[in-house]
Amino acid sequence: MNIPNHILHLIKKELEDKLSSEERVILNHWYEGLDVSKEALLDTRKEDNLNILKAKIKPQPHPKMDFRWIGWAAVFLVIFLGVVEVYNFKNKDLPLEETLVEERFEEFINPRGVRRKLTLADGSIIHLNGDSKVKINKQFSTNRKVFLEGEAFFEVAKDPDYPFVVVTDGLETSVLGTAFTVSAYKGKAQTVAVKEGKVKVKEASDQASKDDNFLIANEQLTYKAESGIGSKVKINPDLKFAWVNGKIIFNQTPINEVFLTLSNWYGLESVELSDKNMKCLVTGSYTRMTLEDIMESIKYATGIAYEINGKHLKVKKGNC
Repeated sequence: MNIPNHILHLIKKELEDKLSSEERVILNHWYEGLDVSKEALLDTRKEDNLNILKAKIKPQPHPKMDFRWIGWAAVFLVIFLGVVEVYNFKNKDLPLEETLVEERFEEFINPRGVRRKLTLADGSIIHLNGDSKVKINKQFSTNRKVFLEGEAFFEVAKDPDYPFVVVTDGLETSVLGTAFTVSAYKGKAQTVAVKEGKVKVKEASDQASKDDNFLIANEQLTYKAESGIGSKVKINPDLKFAWVNGKIIFNQTPINEVFLTLSNWYGLESVELSDKNMKCLVTGSYTRMTLEDIMESIKYATGIAYEINGKHLKVKKGNC
């Protein structure tokens, strides 16, 4: 009988009394699939199983020999040898443990230039921005915790029994019901901004949060690993949350920042910008427009010339 590595790992944890409820279900399912009397192994408690196995192994005082105990002895021997093998190769435990943990989550990944809307089991909605990914617990209704890399806007359904928690690198943002955005791109400062309601922000290493780490509507906090959580600031909600509605807004924005935004928004692979254009400022609002349409608008306002070749943009000259 071939026993999968992850089942050997669970048997090891069972003998150490370290098996979680989720892992017990997995082990139960494996036991139920054995080609032996199934009802005997439905309970995965160590003492009960060992007693059952011993009872099955013991020869019956019947004049006609019962060969069923041989199969049970083989099962017991394979399980025992599997446990010994796991103990002897402890360096294999970590990847097995990681595999088990990963199976508890669903992961959604957006490449650059892609945005999507996710509706969760409790009615909450996640707007996931480009170049972002989110991991959601499969038992989400009773464990409303999500793990974010990148940027997302959350519309949280109220549930006083289960707070909604967004976990990023070094930061935790928790609410009962509200609308807010979290931006946590690698290599950049993280921000948490609230559109409606109230959120609590704390460093993941802190056991207790301070009163000044609560945010209300139109407030934002910035977090850096080296300096911690910064002061609250007021925001313009029309600018901050525009991307959620498919809108790009520039307000006297330097042209190099404009093309950085467009590069991320449309998933460009390269942008070549002439030094002559670095002083240009752009103002405009664009809702669900193509890159070509936006470039034509910027061309009219600044006098630039441009070329689009697939995912490559080249900008030349200009009047500013």
